[in-house]
Parts: sequence; structure tokens; C-alpha cells
Amino acid sequence: MTSAACGALALWSGVLGLCVVFLEAVFSGVWLVLIGWFVIASATAESGQATLQVLLRGVPVREAMTANPLVSAADTTVAGFLADPAFR
Repeated sequence: MTSAACGALALWSGVLGLCVVFLEAVFSGVWLVLIGWFVIASATAESGQATLQVLLRGVPVREAMTANPLVSAADTTVAGFLADPAFR
């Protein structure tokens, strides 16, 4: 299902939920509104992910990563890492 179709489904679910709320079946209406809100949020996230995937298509990892990143010794604790000024 495309993000546009998810958005349309969410919109109609929300509208139906609001209609049910106004017809005094509050619990069912609120439930449909929440489902619509969840689907809208999911469709928005999927749309952003699809856009990012298109933008990064063909970009090699070596161009996206930091060259020569700072590293710590394998036996360094998290507390020691956070306290060391070299890693700030």
C-alpha cells in the first residue's frame, strides 16, 4: 500500500471516527480517530523513508561516513569513554 493510499485511509478513518463521536458512540468514535491518527503517522514516516531512500540511491557508503573516526580501546568502559575529554 502506498503512503498516499495510507493517508487517504487514515483521513477517512478519522472522519468516520468523528462522525461516530458526534452520533454519541464516543468510545467507538475515539477508537477510530486513534486508528486514523496512527495510520497518518505511519504513512508520514514511510513517506520520509521513501524520500530518503531515493535521495541516497547511488551514494556510496564511503561518501556518507566520517573519515578517520575517533575510536577507543576495546576495554574502555562507557563511563571512562564519557569522562575522557578526547572523545568530546
